[in-house]
Amino acid sequence: MRNKILVFTLISFVLLSCRTGEDRVYLQPEFSPIGGVYKSQVEVSIKSDHGDRVYYSVDSSTPTKNSLKYSGKITLNEPTLLRAVAYKRDGSTSNAMTMFDFDFKKDKDEYTKSPVWSDQIIYFALLDRMENGDRSNDDLGFNENSVDEETWFSGGDFKGLTQKLDYIKNLGATAIWITPPIKNEWSEGNFGGSHGYWASNFLEVDPHYGTLEDYKNFVDEAHKKGLYVIQDIVVNHVGDYFNVSRSDGSWSLKGGTLPTNTPEQLPWSFNNPELFTADELEYNSFYNWTPAISDFNDKSQLLTYQLSNLDDIRTTNPVVRNLLKGYYSYWIDKVDIDGYRVDTVKYVEQDFFEDFANNGVKEYAKSLGKEDFILFGESWDQDEDLNASYTLGKNGEKRLDSVIYFNLNFAIRNVFGNGNPTDELSKVLDNRFSAGYQDASKLITFVDNHDMERLITSTTENMVKSAYAFIMTIPGIPQLYYGTEQNFSERRRAMFKGGYKSKGVANDMDYFDTSSPWYRYIKALTKLRMDNPVFRNGELTIIKDNTIGSGLFAYKMVDKTGSEALIVFNTSNQSKVGIDIDGGFKANSSFKLLEPSSNSMPKSILADKNGNITIAVEKESFGIYLFDSVEDEVSNSSSRVDITSSFKSNITDSSLIITGNVSEKSTVGIFLDGNYKQATEFSASDSWSTSIDLTSITNGEHEIVAYIKAEDISNYIYSKPVVIKVQKPYVPMLEVVDEKYDENYTQPTNESFIGQEDIHVVNVLTSGTDIRLDLKMNKTTNVWGPNTNDFDHVLFNIFLQKEGSDSQIVELPRLNAKLPSSMTSWDYYVSMAGWSSTIENSLGEIINPSPTSSVDHENSTVSIYIPSASIGSPKSLKGWKLYITTWDEDSGNLRDLTIDGDEWVFGGADGSVSPLIMDDVAVITLK
Repeated sequence: MRNKILVFTLISFVLLSCRTGEDRVYLQPEFSPIGGVYKSQVEVSIKSDHGDRVYYSVDSSTPTKNSLKYSGKITLNEPTLLRAVAYKRDGSTSNAMTMFDFDFKKDKDEYTKSPVWSDQIIYFALLDRMENGDRSNDDLGFNENSVDEETWFSGGDFKGLTQKLDYIKNLGATAIWITPPIKNEWSEGNFGGSHGYWASNFLEVDPHYGTLEDYKNFVDEAHKKGLYVIQDIVVNHVGDYFNVSRSDGSWSLKGGTLPTNTPEQLPWSFNNPELFTADELEYNSFYNWTPAISDFNDKSQLLTYQLSNLDDIRTTNPVVRNLLKGYYSYWIDKVDIDGYRVDTVKYVEQDFFEDFANNGVKEYAKSLGKEDFILFGESWDQDEDLNASYTLGKNGEKRLDSVIYFNLNFAIRNVFGNGNPTDELSKVLDNRFSAGYQDASKLITFVDNHDMERLITSTTENMVKSAYAFIMTIPGIPQLYYGTEQNFSERRRAMFKGGYKSKGVANDMDYFDTSSPWYRYIKALTKLRMDNPVFRNGELTIIKDNTIGSGLFAYKMVDKTGSEALIVFNTSNQSKVGIDIDGGFKANSSFKLLEPSSNSMPKSILADKNGNITIAVEKESFGIYLFDSVEDEVSNSSSRVDITSSFKSNITDSSLIITGNVSEKSTVGIFLDGNYKQATEFSASDSWSTSIDLTSITNGEHEIVAYIKAEDISNYIYSKPVVIKVQKPYVPMLEVVDEKYDENYTQPTNESFIGQEDIHVVNVLTSGTDIRLDLKMNKTTNVWGPNTNDFDHVLFNIFLQKEGSDSQIVELPRLNAKLPSSMTSWDYYVSMAGWSSTIENSLGEIINPSPTSSVDHENSTVSIYIPSASIGSPKSLKGWKLYITTWDEDSGNLRDLTIDGDEWVFGGADGSVSPLIMDDVAVITLK
């Protein structure tokens, strides 16, 4: 195999040059083969128009008549930037360039076969954060090893990760996904490259992680333990070495990059456009010479502009495509990896992946016996058609095998994190097999990753456990994010002593406790999935969801063997009951509870004679059930209760009269939205009437149910649900005008900051005890494509004090500040940014549902909705106080503040001690 050419498409290509006269078009010189990565020396021929004189260079210099004259094939056996110039008979010239790279290193002798990927569970580990097995490579002389910032190197390496293979295997994972191990830019001045996504040399291991032999040993040891290895790769960009001005297109080399100011590998080190001829720049360039993306909603920028200033690779160039195919065949050759996760695919042309996968990496892996080398991509977008297009073209063109399932992740975080209606999960799952994915069974399902706040920071432990139980009981390939099994809340915390914990703070101990509650919980989940194929291979049918906020979500799984499972969640912070859920089960089917379900769940469930189930679920609980048997028919009660009221289409009142009848004298209860523990109970016989208070009921559809009480909830007799629509108007309470342009600090210098944190006017409206805040801002934007709230570059922090509060909390979390003296404490704290929305109480407990928002960009107005249920469902808001501040965040971390400021940093003070408040509004008191 060592003499096998890695580049699979060796066709010549013809590119038309620019016109040199009004009617004349000429051809560039053509190279055969065109360029790429090879395993043996290459004989290269150059062809031009008949009669042209051709000169070439192999030292990267611009060829002239004084360069080598082409007279026959050129032998190349070392990395060469080959440039040619053709002199035409009319005296004009035409230039072209290409790149030949070589791999003469010894390959592996044997290769591991591919697994059935839908049977796998992936453990995603940041290589730098997992374990430090070799402290000699932590700092290589540039002070790049530090806990001062999240992005600096922390010390993790291949030797350390190899030492923790048993820890990962015993957790129940079957595959390990690692961040890019290739030679990297270590710093671009303000940020470190410990993550590995800033390539400097695609064919070298970064020395912070060890050597190529260390990498081989890690993969070998993983394979011995039955663990597969997936390497993270990048095809969209290298590191951040140059800038291109948006105003005039001028190029400049970035200062402060370490360890070098250009990539170390040709052709990427040839990154000055002034060194190219006009022909080369237009037709043969390895880069797109473009500024950074300024608007992520502008799709014309996504494919060719720089992502976060990272130097964008020209993936339309056939030579670049061949190089990338060669680079990523190299790692299969050398270390026997089993798959690739492909970074930032939505910034690359879809058709690139047809060539990269089918004429490149997958085909090459197949020649080594890896029949199903997996390729899954990161398309972080809410547009499912776009995401699916990276796996399958409109005419059936195969591209990547699958993508990371962001559409489901957004729903998971909204439902389990924010308390949104559970039908958001249904909408995604119902679309899964019709959305156009090449193979929906290979979609990577996940809760957390390295680019987002961990879910635990925005919800309760119970809800995070539910979210992981969800992805472990549905089809797909579930991904665990390292540290979850140790209940990490920091996004990229290290696992080992001395590694990064939080800004400026190192871990004081190792975190590999296999007896910890979270480790044992995740281990139980992985065992459940592996022991029961129905969760991996079954067909999913949703049998219960809701459109009116947090609550019940239930589905069944049935596989080809007839195995049948039932999974029920309650995402609410109130106990709920689901009545006569039509699961299509056999009459009198009995289901047994599996571990690790919530302790409060009934140990068994029995379907009725119609195959329906009724189940009460405690708050924030879930149950996983497996069909056990069919029981003898159970006699049903003849008792009956009904709701007889008819209701107008939109209820605007704050109370509601409900009437009904009951078959015999009984204790009757009425409740809303499954909240049976908050029922209104009364004694009734024959007909009955009662009223319910809607003051603290949020606008929208609600479900009313009546019941006849029994000794046990499982024996209650229920009415058919009746749906009402509450539409209480929002009533203006007061308006507060804030001084314009009164920010406390200077904006970051990046052009996307245009004073989005400046509040001009606040209007307070209420509907019952729901609160709406209309904030007129200096400017609203969404150029970064936020997916929770439709605004970016502003973080709203809202503090609420209820009337008669007994709280004594005056500190403002994370903001280096206290409440103004006119507000003596806070009871609730709302935090809202583009990618997050949370509310917690003064005890630090996360509350659901989370506030929501809408944005009128034309009038620069953000409307924030705080539901009554999030603030204790008060009967009145009289005397409540609000304090509103703004700042900004970056991936869940508050944006830095320094004396001088910078491109992404506020300026004007020391953020370690100064208040992190860009603007605020005087305390508001509700009348």
